[in-house]
Amino acid sequence: MYPSTQEVPTQCPICGASINQNRSYSWQRVQTSCGSDRCRKAISRKNIAERKQAEREAAREGVRQYCTEQLTSEQGKVILAAVSTLMAADQEHRHEQAEQIIQVFEAVRCKHEKIGVLIENARAAKERADKAERFNQDLEKLYQQRIADLEGEVQVYQLLESAIHGIAQRQLEKQPE
Repeated sequence: MYPSTQEVPTQCPICGASINQNRSYSWQRVQTSCGSDRCRKAISRKNIAERKQAEREAAREGVRQYCTEQLTSEQGKVILAAVSTLMAADQEHRHEQAEQIIQVFEAVRCKHEKIGVLIENARAAKERADKAERFNQDLEKLYQQRIADLEGEVQVYQLLESAIHGIAQRQLEKQPE
């Protein structure tokens, strides 16, 4: 909840004046300066510098991680060198630009992956269409064979029918009722 007494500063690191550490529950955090404008601003500048340094380190680590995971080693080395040069030119804002460069690379890579997925889907659809076409051709051959078999059966039935009519005709001639 509260830091130990060893972590709580009792003197201002800027001017050396004593710090009033009111430890009631209403205080949200430990006081780190005496409260004068000069000391508060100095500590604020120090905190901002530490945050910026952490942001730069996070950006550098993010770029390094992207280069090792997503790019070939040669491409990664070139990008890391370019980003290091960029970040060395301006300590204040260049780490943001380095992150934006990686975001552009990622957006382009995502587009290439989407194109690859579309090409793969088109290939799979073509394979399905070819398979369906082969199935339809096999089915057509089967139906043609079945039609030929049925036509043969119809001819046999017509021959039998004409033979039955011939027999019936002869019987009627022999026995006219």
